[in-house]
Amino acid sequence: MAQVKHTDPFKLGWTEDIVLPAHTKLLRMDKLRLEALKMLHKTVLPITYQPKFYERLYGQARDHSYLAEHRGVLVGDISCRFEAEKDNRMYIMTLCVLEPYRKNGIGATLLRNVMQDAYDTPEVESLVLHVQVSNAAALEFYKKRGFENKELVKDYYAGLKEDAYMLVLDTKQKE
Repeated sequence: MAQVKHTDPFKLGWTEDIVLPAHTKLLRMDKLRLEALKMLHKTVLPITYQPKFYERLYGQARDHSYLAEHRGVLVGDISCRFEAEKDNRMYIMTLCVLEPYRKNGIGATLLRNVMQDAYDTPEVESLVLHVQVSNAAALEFYKKRGFENKELVKDYYAGLKEDAYMLVLDTKQKE
């Protein structure tokens, strides 16, 4: 099993390193895996992203985005972009893991890598994302990792006709 070492920059009580499942590795975003990423999103996420999303993703978000691969198959991703014009926040656009690979530390490792990037990037003041109001598992996942519910956004997911919570982790309180 591969171990991923991290500090606990935001004093969240991380007491141990995450152990990824055997034959699982984290990779940086790259163009070679964009088609596989589209299939992953189509399989896991309730939203269908347009081709422009993936063009912007690779162009603007690859520096803070990670992929999880198990035996050569893409099983998870976290896609983030830095938004200097929006209070220097790092916005998490997607975080997903295929169902059979959940609860194995893959999602937590992906998120910890982005949290470490935020810590290591002095200009980042917060990590921000939106979660469907009905997604209790995701809300609990982020709450355990220090994110706070800051706002209810009505009709955020227009295609789904569902509201979202805006979750925020303040990164200004760095060690």
